[in-house]
Amino acid sequence: SSDISSKLSISSTNTEKSIAGFQKIVADLTDENGDLKQKIQDLEAEVQTLLADNQQLAAECSILREVCKIPA
Repeated sequence: SSDISSKLSISSTNTEKSIAGFQKIVADLTDENGDLKQKIQDLEAEVQTLLADNQQLAAECSILREVCKIPA
């Protein structure tokens, strides 16, 4: 009986350690997911800025072509 109790106690301790390990993994993945979402938002903002810059440059090139009479 005491042998069974001892084995159950060890099993319970191992289960608790496994659960704690899984909780840490979930917390780490949640943090990483948040970091990746932030990076995506930053990259989307950078893409929008680059697109706006590109449109501005295209407009300026068009004006220069007209002024310099350069065919498109």
